Amino acid sequence: MGLSNDPSKSDIFRIRLHNRNGFNTKFLLQDFESFVVSELAAESSFTGITEVNVTASKSIPFHDVCKKFDHSSRLYQSFPLGKPTKKDSAYHKGGQLCFIPSFTYGRKHSMERDSHGRWTVVRLNGADKVVSIITAYRVCSNSFNLAGNTIVDREVRSLLSAKHPQWERPRDAFLTDLGEFVKNERKANRAVFLGGDLNSSIHDEDIQQFMDSCGFYNLLEGDELETGTSCTRSQEDSGLIDLAMGTIELAVALLSAGARGFYNDSNSDHRLLELSFSKESLFKHNAMDKSQERHFNIKNRKQRELYLKTLADLHRASNTAEAIQSCKDAFEGKGNMSREEAINKMKNIEQRSTEYMQLANKAAAPPVSLFRYHHSDSLSNAGKALRHANHLLQNDPDSLGLKEAKDAAVKNLLEVKTHSDKYREEMANGRSLDAMDKYKCEEKSAIRQIVNHEKISKQHASVKKSLATERRGALDRIVVPQPTETTKKDPEKITWCPVVDPKDIEDVLFRQNHRHLLQSTISVFARGPISDLLGEECSNADDILDGNIDIAEIAKAYGHLEEATTLLLKEMQRRRDDGGEAVVMDWQFGREEFRAAFSRARNNTAPGFSGLPMTYWKAICEDDALCDIYAALLETAFKQGFTYDRWLKSIQAMLQKKDLPYYMKLRIIELFELDYNAVLKFLFGKVFARYEQAAGFQNNESYGAVQGRSAHQALNSALIVYEHSRVTASPMAASPQDATGCFDLIRPEQTGIIQQAKGLNKEATMCNMQVLHGMERHIRTAAGVTERSLKFDKKNRNYGGIGQGSGNGPQHGNDTNGLNKDILARETQSYEFKHPNGSDTISRDGNAFIDDIIHFVLLSSNCFIAAVPTVTRKLQLWQNLLNASGGDLAIDKCVIVFLLYKTIFENGKSKVVLKPIEEEPGDISLQPFDQEAARINIRRIEHYEGERYLGARAAGNGNWRDEYKYRVKQMKSMASKVHTCTLDRNDSHLLYSTRYKPTISYPLHHTTFTDKECDKLQSPFLRAILPKMGFNRNFPRAVVNGPYALGGNQIIDVKVEQFVLQLVDMMTSIRKMDIIGEQLVHLIAAHQRFLGTSTHFFALPPSDFDYRMQNSRIMFLWEKVHKYGIELRSKHFWVPMSSKANDQSLMDAFISLRKRRRNTPQRITSNELHNANEVRLFLQCTFLSDIIDEDGRIDKSIFDADQRCETTESYPMRERPNEIAIDAWKKCLQGAFITGDREVLPSLKPTDQPIPTTEPDGVPSSVEEYLSRQPQHIKDILGKEITEWNESDINSIRVCLENDQDIEIFGDGTVKNGTGAHYYAIKPAICENSKSLGIHGGAKTSSNSSGLVSLRPESFSIVAALNILKAAIVVYNIQSSDSRLIFRYDNTESLRRLSLTPSFPASAGSDATDRDSWELMAMARKDIPLEIVTAHVKSHQDDKTPFHLLPYEAQMNVRMDKQADAVRDGPSAIPPVPEFEDQDFQIKIDGVIAYSNVAATLRKSITGKPLKRYLLDKYEWTDYVFSKIDWDSLEAYLKGLSQQVRTNVLKLRYGWQYTRERRNIFESNGKEDFELEDDSCPLGCGDIDDKHHFLHCTCQPGYSKTNTELRRLDRFLLRYKTPQPICHMILLGLRSVLCHGNPIVFCGESVQEELAFEAFCDQEEIGWNHFLLGNLSNKWKAAMESHYAQLAAASDEKLPKHLSAKVWTKKLLCHVLHISLNRWQIRNECHHALKEDSDYRAARENLLDKLEVIFAKRHPSIQAFRTLFTHTYHSLASLPNSGIRNWLKSYGLVCKFVGPSLITSHFSQ
Repeated sequence: MGLSNDPSKSDIFRIRLHNRNGFNTKFLLQDFESFVVSELAAESSFTGITEVNVTASKSIPFHDVCKKFDHSSRLYQSFPLGKPTKKDSAYHKGGQLCFIPSFTYGRKHSMERDSHGRWTVVRLNGADKVVSIITAYRVCSNSFNLAGNTIVDREVRSLLSAKHPQWERPRDAFLTDLGEFVKNERKANRAVFLGGDLNSSIHDEDIQQFMDSCGFYNLLEGDELETGTSCTRSQEDSGLIDLAMGTIELAVALLSAGARGFYNDSNSDHRLLELSFSKESLFKHNAMDKSQERHFNIKNRKQRELYLKTLADLHRASNTAEAIQSCKDAFEGKGNMSREEAINKMKNIEQRSTEYMQLANKAAAPPVSLFRYHHSDSLSNAGKALRHANHLLQNDPDSLGLKEAKDAAVKNLLEVKTHSDKYREEMANGRSLDAMDKYKCEEKSAIRQIVNHEKISKQHASVKKSLATERRGALDRIVVPQPTETTKKDPEKITWCPVVDPKDIEDVLFRQNHRHLLQSTISVFARGPISDLLGEECSNADDILDGNIDIAEIAKAYGHLEEATTLLLKEMQRRRDDGGEAVVMDWQFGREEFRAAFSRARNNTAPGFSGLPMTYWKAICEDDALCDIYAALLETAFKQGFTYDRWLKSIQAMLQKKDLPYYMKLRIIELFELDYNAVLKFLFGKVFARYEQAAGFQNNESYGAVQGRSAHQALNSALIVYEHSRVTASPMAASPQDATGCFDLIRPEQTGIIQQAKGLNKEATMCNMQVLHGMERHIRTAAGVTERSLKFDKKNRNYGGIGQGSGNGPQHGNDTNGLNKDILARETQSYEFKHPNGSDTISRDGNAFIDDIIHFVLLSSNCFIAAVPTVTRKLQLWQNLLNASGGDLAIDKCVIVFLLYKTIFENGKSKVVLKPIEEEPGDISLQPFDQEAARINIRRIEHYEGERYLGARAAGNGNWRDEYKYRVKQMKSMASKVHTCTLDRNDSHLLYSTRYKPTISYPLHHTTFTDKECDKLQSPFLRAILPKMGFNRNFPRAVVNGPYALGGNQIIDVKVEQFVLQLVDMMTSIRKMDIIGEQLVHLIAAHQRFLGTSTHFFALPPSDFDYRMQNSRIMFLWEKVHKYGIELRSKHFWVPMSSKANDQSLMDAFISLRKRRRNTPQRITSNELHNANEVRLFLQCTFLSDIIDEDGRIDKSIFDADQRCETTESYPMRERPNEIAIDAWKKCLQGAFITGDREVLPSLKPTDQPIPTTEPDGVPSSVEEYLSRQPQHIKDILGKEITEWNESDINSIRVCLENDQDIEIFGDGTVKNGTGAHYYAIKPAICENSKSLGIHGGAKTSSNSSGLVSLRPESFSIVAALNILKAAIVVYNIQSSDSRLIFRYDNTESLRRLSLTPSFPASAGSDATDRDSWELMAMARKDIPLEIVTAHVKSHQDDKTPFHLLPYEAQMNVRMDKQADAVRDGPSAIPPVPEFEDQDFQIKIDGVIAYSNVAATLRKSITGKPLKRYLLDKYEWTDYVFSKIDWDSLEAYLKGLSQQVRTNVLKLRYGWQYTRERRNIFESNGKEDFELEDDSCPLGCGDIDDKHHFLHCTCQPGYSKTNTELRRLDRFLLRYKTPQPICHMILLGLRSVLCHGNPIVFCGESVQEELAFEAFCDQEEIGWNHFLLGNLSNKWKAAMESHYAQLAAASDEKLPKHLSAKVWTKKLLCHVLHISLNRWQIRNECHHALKEDSDYRAARENLLDKLEVIFAKRHPSIQAFRTLFTHTYHSLASLPNSGIRNWLKSYGLVCKFVGPSLITSHFSQ
């Protein structure tokens, strides 16, 4: 037997044991790296290390060091009293480390540690028994000091805390405990090895007794050992105390053993023990001798290119492309090959292509030995050098070659590390080539990108791990019910028994999966006449599709499913176009489609049964020829309707859903072949799904896997239905339901017919069907993939599910459930939204998110008994439709809630409330599929109970109590995990961004938590995460939540986020006017009708409407809108309109009356106003004209509320209120309108006169007149007066329109220093050589954003041109023309938006940049009946090309650009942002229209106000001073910082650090006798130690570097060409703070000097100390803008990009804050040192007080206390604090050890 260069193939199992006494902690990392490398070089199979001495503050991540050299290795650690932590800075001695290299780790069985840290055992799977390898350390003496911190001291305290009877004799306790442990190991039939530092000779009596009791043999005994050194003699001569012993199994397998001295340290009493054993004797057959196939690394460009080259060569050699083409020709009827031959040939080609992929992979990544570490080739050489050095040391310690051997060994160790690094560098180089292409950068930058990406990935993994629950891998156990006597008596009390045997697990899972998949056989498509009609391969569906079957006759065969079957078969007939032809979807799967399917797939996607990884397919995307080959293989199967053999096997991975692996609660995840699944996902899930949605075949209320829809919308829709029911008092029922099995039970036969009916080719569905019918389903457990499988029975039609994990699963679910929902909506009662205007009605049957469905039913009355038939009909039909489709309803998971209303009078109010179940008792029951089984009741819940639907717990009455309780619990759990995990600042911010923010934001889209609840919700997490981020947990929340724009940290505030998310959701839905938008518009209109005002309620203060509905999300938004000063307007907002003049809304009059009488005896109370509105709703009236007769009197029946008004409009349902409410109604009428006997005041009487309009009469006679009638915002965009344009140019446009000639439109926009302008020109396309600009004009672009970009002026240029053309078309009455409008612009986005205007608003993002310009564009475009062509102009952007050489289009664009520049620099004012009547949804924030980034603008505005108030109060600024600060530059600076630096900057800015002044403020709060501490600077400068004293403290070390810092700043100012006056002013101002100067400045006569003086004066007002904190005057930027403008005007070339005012101010902030941060850091270090000294003294006084109390007591005279009190008070008082703490800890442990009885009887004063 010998050594091998590859340790995994060696015949020897080698154990090496070290004692690391004296391990130098100062050089621990370097030491440990060398140590690991040396162990790998020596081919150690197991390394044990004892007496590892570690200081926590210098502890090294040992695991990372090991994995750095051997990726699959493991390291186990054990320390006395636990692993060192950062809080415990003590010197931890005696730790154990066990290093297992990768080639041994594969045998690992388990691992265990001693509770006192004395030994560690690692168990390995042996030949016939487990081998336990114990590494142990025994203290050298029984003497200890309970006040000390040595190994024995810590071990004694650990034994004492466990009340060990031998705690005073730790050496004896060690042998006793270890002996018991070894005996237990042997009882478990394990071979045991023990090695380590036992601090005893092998001949000591206690060791001999220990060996005899354990059955150990000395493994170091004998002269025949191969080391050539007699260990026996070594033990006798030098007293060897490092021992190795083992049971008989180890003794028999021993080959050699030796005790060697360390060659590189001075320990003379320890030896390196090395023992070699026969691997064959100890362990099973070594499967690791085999080579392992590996996959090439797709990130390594060299490997990837080699793979592609080899694959291409193989295909080229076998003429694959030509063979595929010949098969395609055969399918088209060309050539002599039959269809069957072509199919067989395609299958052979596919099989060969798969083999080619595997061969190409072997070429790119040759097989390697299992667990082979990366640098083994280099390690073999280093190992030889080390073994040679050890040999020399053993035989001749004084050899002259010793030094050379040591040097050679160290050199080779370094070479090993270098080779390892080279391997990783080689891998990085392969990735860097791709990164260079991707990021368009140099190699160094590319490598930096890779490193940053890896770093972020590791941070993500670390954060995910810190909060993740226990990860569940492949199943290694399941639990099954076990019958017991208790179970027989009470079946609900089940005892669960674990099953761990792999064979038993396999049997249980096969039976369960078989039973589960058989459930789909209830489908009518799997049995009976439909199944017979379809045939075994389901290829005979044409009769069903064409309606050529007797549906009634077929349906009779299915018994109770007859109706469902009839409805399904009728609905599954072909869809036809307007011409009566069947619709057909055209599709192809070529090169680009292949790339779309694979290029963005995840590399680690789980492969199918064949094991082919995604990287094989993904790499092919880079080669066109290979793309064509493999795309053709995949396309042909789906075009011709056959399948490949490789696709007919899958793996069922079992997903554990519950805390325990209940066998019946495991979810099946099907792993199909990746190429097959990718085509399913692309063809069905993308192409067909989008085609179906565009054609209108998709169910309108399906949300899952539907483009443009989300779970939020589905949940929002349900909540809108609930709220509409409440505001209109419409009785309804809602039932959230869950289908069982979902994808597992969806029949492919049915979905195939449905998809064919909608236009998908039959062959694609047949291919999918053949795969599922021929599938062999294998199950994966921890033991591997099973050999046996579940197979489809074609005869009995079982196992019909498509499987969860299928790429087309979501679309199949939508098609099946969508069809069922279409039927249900047509056949049963749905919920109806009736618009208050009485003309518009929309219906909602319910929402479907795949299998999570909720049904709505509008009821005819508020009686439960009357509702039972309607509701039961709907739910039973749904159950039957699911049964007919193969699925079923999980009735035990279903719930139902009824919203039934009644009118009550309570607390002085007549109001409508929901009825509880006790008032309307009863249940809804369904008949399951088994007709003989009993009906099952659906669980009915109260209207106030929250039921979980799509992740939120919504209640029917609108409350969120259950959701709030759940989220509070969730946040507390997350906070507790954050408390216990170790995170740096960057990790903390990453955790906040990736875990907390998404988790808390999800429910906020829907909830209506109060501000107090929101604060309570976020408080636990913020208090946990802020310290991790570097802030104090009491850091001002205004700063924490405030925007960067005002110097905040921009952490979300839950109450603000809740409002912003919901308002943006409303804006999105209404702007798109999708299904949710329609519901919202109806709901808002219903609230408008309820409130009764003629002005939209969003424009009114909520405080005037106390009677508004509670628990309403719309009312919640209304309240918040007014709280935050926001205005909303939309053309979709409905308000009631009167047809008569001088009419008035009743509620407006009542509210006005209430305000007039507020402080009078005749006041209108809140209850009276509420009751008056209830009567109004009952009477169904809104305006005064609704209730008066022709004589102007209020009708008596109306006045007395006896008769309702006749109206066609819709009102909420109301019963007649009681007399108290009617009296309030009369009181309001009398006060608001009536003078006598129901006589209305003459001035208030409505008249029949028409309401005047402001629209001008007649058609305009000219373009000028038409444009003069346009709104002001259009005139502002046009810019110039129309009369200034040339009449001939206008006529030329008319000629073009009338003669079908093309018209060209040119334009451009410009932005500079926040000001934008646009210009446009319209001229005939035939006038290329004309110098005339035609109709042209320009204007400054309206904007209210500092983030103005060129898109806005470019878009406004198009808007102006469109409006002029629209005017010409209207004036000249152009009905149709073949003229084309050719827009030639250099901005591709503006052209793209123009081309999408016909589909606006669907094509526009709801919060797109400058969306208002897009909307104006669409409004003008819809009235232009001409073709619009867009042409991008690009060539002019080359500045080096002379103007006369540019093309005509480019020349025109240059002219537009210059004209726009001239307009921008002109004297005209910037017009206001457009505000137009037809705007779909407008938001004003503090009077300013938000047209871009609405969500961010809202957050900034709302969170900025508290921060502004905080700043004004903190610094005693006025609003005027506040407005002088350059907040934009501060925002840009803060955004560019890492979280760690940003934290320091914010703490610096707000003075949030410990000072004596702050201590006096906080400590003295509420204390009368508090003694104030001296608040002068502790460094002795004499000034008060306030929060910003460090900036000018003359005694701190940073003060001496002031001149250096200012010189560095001066060099920066000169480098950025700062004018001398500005440099002078800035440096003088800074010296006034940093050096206590008193600058005297004068205002010069030049412009630069004047601007600099103005900036200096502004900064004086703000404060120069604030300049150092980042609060710069905005005059500095203005002065630099002026200076750079002068430089640009004086030069023919453009200024470099860095010479701009924005860059200058940002860089200035960097330099200035660097000065402040440097001084702040120095100050903190000084103060921390002083504070540590002060805290140490205070702690010492406290410890001495405790000692005095203890020594004043009487203690029992027993050995434990005698041992403890060998220390006197004075000896303890002389110890450091750590020694006193150790003694006090020992005292506490002794007291616990002695017991409470002795303490009670003996302890007294």
